[in-house]
Amino acid sequence: MKEFVIDAKQENFEAVLDFVYRELASVDCPADTKTMIGVAVEEIFVNVAHYAYRQTGESGSVVIRVTVGDEVSIEFEDHGTPYNPLDKEAPDFNAPVESRKIGGLGIHMVKHFMDQVDYTYGDGTNKLTIKKALAVK
Repeated sequence: MKEFVIDAKQENFEAVLDFVYRELASVDCPADTKTMIGVAVEEIFVNVAHYAYRQTGESGSVVIRVTVGDEVSIEFEDHGTPYNPLDKEAPDFNAPVESRKIGGLGIHMVKHFMDQVDYTYGDGTNKLTIKKALAVK
């Protein structure tokens, strides 16, 4: 497992993605899987950067842990406002665009692209973990 700690600021997204991609390269991750993981990482990190510490008005950090093997597991940990994105309703794709509620599309994509998505909160800590099997080339 590798760990990366960074300020929860949107401008740090590229550094987070570089960290994750380096770990994926160590197991020769297939390009399509890498793309799906990249989209999921972006959605989660940007949401943490925008919302986790908003209510306190203070900045905070995000800990990203990556474990690779037969699957990749990526955990995002922050000490921001408790929020379980898995409780967000899926967007209504049948509703007219102008009447759709804002939000929910990003976490919908994360759930769709990843094999497993889990959220826990305890001791002032949000933890969101995503997992994706790595196909053998």
